[in-house]
Amino acid sequence: MEGKTNGTAKKRAKIEWKGFLGFGSYAWMALLLFAIDIATKWVVQTTLKTDTLIYTDGIKMIDGFWYIVLSHNTFAAFGNWFNIDASNEALVIGVRIALILVSWLMSAVILWYWGTRLKKKDRLMNAIMALLFAGAIGNLIDRTFYWKSTVGFDGVVDFMCFYLLGTDKAPFAIFNVADSCLTIGIVMLIVLILVRDIKKGNKETAAEQRKEQLGDGEKNSEGK
Repeated sequence: MEGKTNGTAKKRAKIEWKGFLGFGSYAWMALLLFAIDIATKWVVQTTLKTDTLIYTDGIKMIDGFWYIVLSHNTFAAFGNWFNIDASNEALVIGVRIALILVSWLMSAVILWYWGTRLKKKDRLMNAIMALLFAGAIGNLIDRTFYWKSTVGFDGVVDFMCFYLLGTDKAPFAIFNVADSCLTIGIVMLIVLILVRDIKKGNKETAAEQRKEQLGDGEKNSEGK
C-alpha cells in the first residue's frame, strides 16, 4: 500500500513539473496575464479611439485619482524617461527599434532562466518569472507590431492613469497590465533575493557558531 502511495505521489510530481506544461511552472499564469493585457489594450483602443489629450476627460474610475485614458507610448515602460524630442521622427524610430531589440533579448533571457529553474521546483521563483515574461512579451507585441501604417497607431497602449498629488499636477504614471506585471515581478524578485541571502547568511553564521562550540567542547574535554 505504501509503495502504491509513493508511486502515485511521484507520478503526480512528474505531471506537475513536466516543463512549461506543468501547473507548477506557472506558464498558465503568464498566458492568462498576457491575454488580459492584450484584451484590455484593445478594449480601450476601440472604445476611446483617439489619444486622451486631457486625462481627466477619460473614463473616471475614482474622481481625482484614477482615470482610464488612451495613450500611445513608443518609449520605455511608463513613458518617455529621457525626454526625447517626439518631433524628431528618425530619432523616435531609432529609439523604438533599439527598445524592440532589447525587449526581445530580455524576453529570451527571462524564458531561458525560467526554464533552468523548473527542475528546482521553486514555486515562488516560477511565479515571478511568469510575471516578468508576461509583462515583457505583452509590451513587446505592441512595440514590434503596432505601427500606424498597419494598425492605425504607434507603440504601446497605456491606459491606467493615476494622480497622487491632485489633477492640477502631472499624473504619477500612465501604464498597462504588462507594466504592472513587470513592476510587481521585479519588486518580488528583489525582495526574494534579499530574504534568501539573509536566511543563507543566518544559516552559515549558525553553522559556524555550532562548529566553534563543538571545537570549544573538544578542547575542554582534552583539558580535563
